[in-house]
Amino acid sequence: MLKQKNIQGAMLYNYLNSFALLFGAILVSRFAELPANFTPLLASAIFIPQMMSNRLTQVLFPISILFLTDIVLGFYTVMPIVYLCMGLAPIISSFNKNIYMSGALSVLVWHIAVNGAVYVTGHGYPPFSAEAMVFDFRLLLSTMLFLALFDGVKRLVSNNKYLTSQ
Repeated sequence: MLKQKNIQGAMLYNYLNSFALLFGAILVSRFAELPANFTPLLASAIFIPQMMSNRLTQVLFPISILFLTDIVLGFYTVMPIVYLCMGLAPIISSFNKNIYMSGALSVLVWHIAVNGAVYVTGHGYPPFSAEAMVFDFRLLLSTMLFLALFDGVKRLVSNNKYLTSQ
């Protein structure tokens, strides 16, 4: 019984460390000089249901990163729509187990909602315009690349007997 509790404690410790590392890396990436709309944030929002089952934590993960970094980077008029899209991504992903399909659907939701809001406020292009599609193509590309990276690391770790407690 004591050995089982030690294993469970070690697994919880590893899980919390992994979560904190991912949170910190995504947080720092918001300050990196990445190309516009090339970010791991949406991919992490889509991937987080693979790491945890608590729906509230899944939704708050990307929103909290956005909020903490927006305090430094600045607030903007379409924040509620951006936060809504980031909160919807883990929900979409939890209902569709194919993370790549969830990624494409989340980018589509983002494209329609955020570009629609930006257009209505007079600061951008409407959804499905050539300019908006080129801009969000980078988001789709980065989302798929980071999903592949997260998925590859997860598979590597789960298949390595030295990195798991099984």
